[in-house]
Amino acid sequence: MHVYLARCQIMIKREFAEVYADILSWVREFKRRWGAYLLLFLLPNIIIMKLLLPIYVRLIKAILGLTDIPYISTQYLPYLFKNPIVLAALLLVSIFLAATFYFEYMLLLNGFKEIKEDKDTPLSIMENSAVSFRRSVIYLFPVAILFVLYNLPFKFMVYGGAVFDKAALAHEVIKGLIREPVLYIICIGLYLLLGLLSVKQIYMYPYIVFYGMSPVSAARKSSKILKGKALFIVFLRMLMAGIFSALMAAIFYHVFWFLQLLFDFLPAIAALFFAVINMSLIEVFGALFSGMMSAIIFMMLLPKECVSTYIVKEQIDHGDSSDRMNHKMMVQKAAGIILVVYIIITAFFSSSYLSNLQMTPPVTISHRGRVSGHGVENTISALQYTVMNAHPDYVEIDIQETKDHKFIVVHDANLKRLCGIDKYTYSMTLKELAGMEVREGSFTAEMPDFDEYLCKADDYGQKLLIEIKTNPYNSPDMTERFLEQYGDDIKSQGHIVQTFDINVVKKIKESDQDIRTGYLLNYAPGYLNSSSDFLSIEKSTLSDSFIMSVKDDGKEVYAWTINRPRDMRRLMFLNVDGIITDNIEELNDIIDDYGEHPHYADRIAMYFNFRL
Repeated sequence: MHVYLARCQIMIKREFAEVYADILSWVREFKRRWGAYLLLFLLPNIIIMKLLLPIYVRLIKAILGLTDIPYISTQYLPYLFKNPIVLAALLLVSIFLAATFYFEYMLLLNGFKEIKEDKDTPLSIMENSAVSFRRSVIYLFPVAILFVLYNLPFKFMVYGGAVFDKAALAHEVIKGLIREPVLYIICIGLYLLLGLLSVKQIYMYPYIVFYGMSPVSAARKSSKILKGKALFIVFLRMLMAGIFSALMAAIFYHVFWFLQLLFDFLPAIAALFFAVINMSLIEVFGALFSGMMSAIIFMMLLPKECVSTYIVKEQIDHGDSSDRMNHKMMVQKAAGIILVVYIIITAFFSSSYLSNLQMTPPVTISHRGRVSGHGVENTISALQYTVMNAHPDYVEIDIQETKDHKFIVVHDANLKRLCGIDKYTYSMTLKELAGMEVREGSFTAEMPDFDEYLCKADDYGQKLLIEIKTNPYNSPDMTERFLEQYGDDIKSQGHIVQTFDINVVKKIKESDQDIRTGYLLNYAPGYLNSSSDFLSIEKSTLSDSFIMSVKDDGKEVYAWTINRPRDMRRLMFLNVDGIITDNIEELNDIIDDYGEHPHYADRIAMYFNFRL
């Protein structure tokens, strides 16, 4: 056993030395044609992200607009199958999306190969990519599916294309797994296994692209080359390249962050000036370093037989023709111009972000009408404390329909958690429920009916965010009766409504456009078709791109339930319109501090922590 471990140790040390030498040679190769490599990796990304992907999103939204389906999910699949025209249209868009995804990857492979061989022109790269696409288009879907499945472990290590870059696992799911030691160990094992399979899978794509092999033939070729020790070594090299990339980025980022900590002691204007410079340098370095590491990873992925000139030392030594030199100069100039424009845009954004020009303070919303640790949720005593001490913009409450078609203020349909009895609100009348004792921690209070709570909020001048809870036992005309009884008060007092039920949203907006209504979701969907005025989304899946797309549609975004200061700051950076929290006083302090005391080092850290 000791001998085996010693051999493994020697092999790993040898591989580390070889990989270090290889990385240095690959860095030299990147420096030789840095302009071409940057254009190759950045331009397709920009075209897809800024042009094609928004077109696909708008097409899907337009198609969903022909139906009553708010977004694509398994919940609404039966409705799609009942509408074959809409289903066919969505499948057609999916085909074009997969084709874009696949063509981008082939463009990168062909472009990289030709740059390395010094045969690159934009026309030749496009022509060869088109030929590769036609050769293997019959394998488009199996290849695309396999690429996504097998390359998730290299999401942050291998450049997988702009479309693939949109795929990510929910952060909260990962954190939940980490909390369970057994699941955590299992996940690590599966992750490493998936990583080893990824190496084999990635290695076969050049054979599909360059030689038109079928996935089966390419997989056999890949398996023949990568066996046992060879597979482990390639995987180890990719892992080490990823570690090297992460380490260098972390060192660079922390150096500038530490410098900004020192600069923050300078006068405000000087601190802001250096903060803009530091943030811009980090951003530009990130783009350059990402391009370089993407090229290096691609050098690992191309089998040597696919590149006729693997080391181009002879060309460098003997010089290039004047045409090639002119071409290189043109590419370098184009890359330089794009880089300068990128630096200017980055500096402008950094200045805007750091000087607080683009942030509008979010609406503050007290979750279930209470401040954490003060009273029982959804009760009048908690409302009173919240209004007098925390001063939120809105107080969020939950209402349920009773057996006699009235409304009671309580979150759970089952009363066991707060009342200790195993009964449901829909099986009891308002008279039975109103005034029932509710307990939370050391606090007790009475369960209020909605009329009483609404009247008290109006007396305080406190606006409400009213969540309408639904269940299969609700009366068919529940929404209509709610609007008839409370609609005028809601509009006159500035209250707003939200619900998880898309049909309730539709009924409210069809009945009265002036009542501001939100659609509650447990996650941020890729595409959404809703008549609501705002979306209320669970925080873990919110992203800047999603929030921007919702705002482009004229809607607002509220986030729930945000109790950690770090999450509050992150979502303020994302420019959400409202934050629902149990810690309303903490949120108020953070909003005040965010505007009055810059702490530029913290803002830079928050920005790049979010980005990573």
